[in-house]
This record gives sequence, structure tokens and C-alpha cells, in this order.
Amino acid sequence: MHKSLKQIRDSYPRTKQGWGWGCFLFSTHFSDMQLQGMQRRALMIFLIGLVFLECLPVRLGAQETATSDTDAFDHTIQPYLERYCLGCHGPQKQKAGLRVDQLDADLVSGSDADMWQEILDLTNLSEMPPQEALQPTASERSKMAESLSNALRNAMEFKRSTGGRNVMRRMTAYEYSNTLRDLLDLDLRFAVDLPPEGVAKEGFKNNSSVLRTSSLHLEYLERIARASLERVLLAPKKSPAPYFVHVEPELAFKVADDAAKKSGNDRNSNNSVSYNLQKGEHFKTDKKVRAPLFKLDHGQLSPQGIILAGDRPQDSVGDVFAGGRKIGGAKGDGRSGWQPEFRIEMYEVPHDTPVLVRVRCAAIQGKDGELPRLSFELGSFRGNGVSDQREAGNIQISSDRMETYEFIVEGANFPFQSNKPARPSYFRIFNDYRRGTSDLAYEDLPKLDIDWVDITSNYFPTWPSKQYRQILFDAGSNLNESKYAREVIERFMARAYRRPVTPSEVDRKYRLFETLKEAEPSVEHAMVSTLTAVLCSPNFLLLSEPEVNAVVSTRQPGKRRTN
Repeated sequence: MHKSLKQIRDSYPRTKQGWGWGCFLFSTHFSDMQLQGMQRRALMIFLIGLVFLECLPVRLGAQETATSDTDAFDHTIQPYLERYCLGCHGPQKQKAGLRVDQLDADLVSGSDADMWQEILDLTNLSEMPPQEALQPTASERSKMAESLSNALRNAMEFKRSTGGRNVMRRMTAYEYSNTLRDLLDLDLRFAVDLPPEGVAKEGFKNNSSVLRTSSLHLEYLERIARASLERVLLAPKKSPAPYFVHVEPELAFKVADDAAKKSGNDRNSNNSVSYNLQKGEHFKTDKKVRAPLFKLDHGQLSPQGIILAGDRPQDSVGDVFAGGRKIGGAKGDGRSGWQPEFRIEMYEVPHDTPVLVRVRCAAIQGKDGELPRLSFELGSFRGNGVSDQREAGNIQISSDRMETYEFIVEGANFPFQSNKPARPSYFRIFNDYRRGTSDLAYEDLPKLDIDWVDITSNYFPTWPSKQYRQILFDAGSNLNESKYAREVIERFMARAYRRPVTPSEVDRKYRLFETLKEAEPSVEHAMVSTLTAVLCSPNFLLLSEPEVNAVVSTRQPGKRRTN
């Protein structure tokens, strides 16, 4: 039985920043949502407190002191305004409703910075004072423009600066995804379900002022961290059996020819050919599943395999995409116009494991040396003629000799069929060089010559996986269980925090691990919960942006055109 909230809290010391036991509580069993009564209320208090902390100003340390431009104002700007501007914009007369003697000279905190910028623009353009009024000399106008320009620049740089202190902010969704990918060596789209980021007024998403952390963020960050660690550490003791498919596309023509001979009809080479793969050399799995189907649309037989162009032989040159639209994608629209394709339909394929794709092919150059492009997709049929797919690779093939191209992708990143065994997942190859606006005839198009294709799901070259061994490393007999667990935690923390960790930091997480061992079903489960706490720590989630030395341009301000 899990310990009570108070027992858990008391066993995990609070840190100086106030994050300690809260992050641990949030990261151990939050995703189960089994907390009741007092535990639920305590959790919500923690979350509200955490959001409150995030809402505090992001600048650390004492408040900044603004740079004073009083001397320039007193000796240059104010005398210039009194001599050349007060006559039209002073106590006696206020053209355009402006009194320059009442403008706020505080360019940092005042409300008249825009009007000072307008005065600078008009001074640079020599539009003020007007031609009929007393005119300043060129030297006076230049000194006025330079002094006011420098004052405005200093104010702008001060507003943008951090006062020489570090700014702490949460990682953006893409930074979080990239960091977790590098840390765990898993090429997954970790941040796909995170709430959308805010956008600063300048248009940037990595501005600390908009990177707040809501309770919804915390819930998803914990779920992502836990699920990722479970994926790595709670692997079965035995390597999963691979789901292997090997396709030699020319066999589809042989099957079609044999069927045509039996029926007494001729095979229509412009249409589809297909064949079912049988268990054995071309199809291997440890489950009893429906055999995969290979289908080739509008391909041609070649001496080494099949030829795949970007358009059908019968498509007219002047109206390249006139054929009916292929149905596909979440909204029912796939690639525009019919296109020759190489497709393998697979049933009950493992949908969330690494996939190795090997394609042996060569290039047949088109007119003027144009080269074909090998594009392949992974997806599934959703019913009612609709499919969902995502491109997994797209490369140009330049060699006219048969070569083998390998791709390793994560099945979890693609819309494989996961809950309807009767509907297939599929692998599709296209030649992505199409006519577009060119006038190439079918004979002049660059083409792919495909010899064979291998697909291996549950692809693990070693077992346990390299991701597992990266965390639970092989220590031999040099360490006992407690020292080994501490070493695992320390190594992971140092990589996650992107800095060396202190013994006291490691002590807290190790005590957490020891506490969780009593409640979790296995040591691996306890390690998952402990490392989840590490990934929910501000030491992992927050970034420190150091001081950037301001670079002040020495170029004199030129004339500015106003709208």
C-alpha cells in the first residue's frame, strides 16, 4: 500500500526554493489520479503555489537602476527646445495640442517616449522648426539629434536588459522535446500533447514573460516523463520478436501472369498487380496474424525489379494532375492526382517500436540528368476510404547502380493502426519527382528502379536496448545494490541538470528511491518514479539566460523617414 501524503511529504525534505517535496509528490503518482480528500486538496495547494511562483517577476536580485541622461538633457536638449520649440509648443501657444515643456523626460518609466521619438524624427528631417521660424545651425541640429537619439537608445537597451542578472524561464515545447530526446536517446515527438505556447508581443515564443507553467503543463510534463522512462526501463527481460516483411515486387507480376493464364485473359500492365506474402523467408512474426499484402499501382517490370515514375504512363503532359484526387489524410485529401505507388499492407504490426526500413534501388536519370526522389510514408487505413499517413523519409537517388538505403524511425511517431486488427497499417513508396509545370513526357521522367524492400518492426539490434543500458549501466560486481542505485541516480541527474550535481542533491533523490522501493512493485518501477521526479525538477525544466553584454553602435544616427 502506498504511503499517506504526510508520510511521503515528511520523508522528502523541502529545498530552499520550496520545490523539493512538491515535485516529488507531483511526480510519483499524479498520473494515476487516485488521490482523495486531503491528499487531493494538498496537491491542488501545491500546484497553485507553483503557478504563483511562476507568476513572480522573472528578474532575479535587486531592482535595476536606470542610466541617467540628465546632463545631456540639461545642456543640449532643453536649451534647444526653449530656443526653437517653445514659441509654437509652449505655455502661450500649443500647435497640434503639444507642449514640449510638459513632456516627461523619463524615457524609461515615463509615458512620452513615443513623442520624444517623433521630435527626433522631425529634427532629423529638418521639418521642425518650420521654415518661417528661427532656424538652428547645422551644428545645433546635429547635437540635438545625437543627444536625443542616444537617450532613446539607452532607454531602449535598459528596458531590454536583465540588469546584469540571469533570467530563469521554462523550456519551450520544442526545447523540451529536443532535450528529452537527447537525454533518453529516443527520437519521439514528446511535446505533441503539451498546451500551446504563448507568443510575446515581439512574436517570439521563448520570451520568459509568456512561458508560464500552469497546472495543465505540470500534469502533462509528469505524464510524458513517466511514460518515456517506463518505455525505456520497464522493458521485458526477453527481446520482442521482430515483425519482418521482405518484398520482391516483380513477384506481383508473376502472380498476375499466372492468374491471367489460368483465366485465359491478358494482364493489364497499366493497372495494379499484387500478391500475398506467406510466412517463411518473406514474412516472419511470432503471432498468428493475417498475411501482409503487396500492391503496385501503375508500375512497370524491369530486369532487376520494378520501375516507379512520378506520374502514370497515361497521364497527359499538358494536364499533369487531371486524374481524380487520391483519398487520404485526416481530411480526406492525399497527394494531388493519381500517382504510381508501391504499397505494403500489414496487419497487427507492432505500432510503437523502432522500425528498420531497407530499400534496394537505383536511379534511372530523366531528361537533362534529372534524378528521382525516394519518398516513403507510414500510416494506416481508417475506414470509409480514408487513410492517415506521415512521410518518414525523402531522399534523392543519384546512383545508377543498385544500392541499399537504410532508415530507422520510431513507429510511435506515425499513425499505425493500433486498435482495429481487421484494418491494416501500411508502408508506401512514391517517386517524388513529378512533372509539376514541366513538359516532360513519361519517357523523359526520372524513375526509381526498385529491387526489394525490407521492413522490420520491433527492431532492436541489442537487448536490453542501448537506451536501457545508458541509464542502468553494467557495473559488474564492483558495486553493491545501494551504491549502484546511487550511481545511476547521480549520473542521470548530472545529464538532466546539464551540470555537476552536489552530494546533497543526490542524497535527496536516493532517499526518495529507498522510500519508493517499499511501495513500488519492483526496483525498476521505483527507479522510474525517482527519475520522473528528476525530470519534473526546475533544475531540468528551467533554463538560465546569462547576461549579454550590450553592443552599442558608434554610427551616427541618420535621417529617418516617417510614415
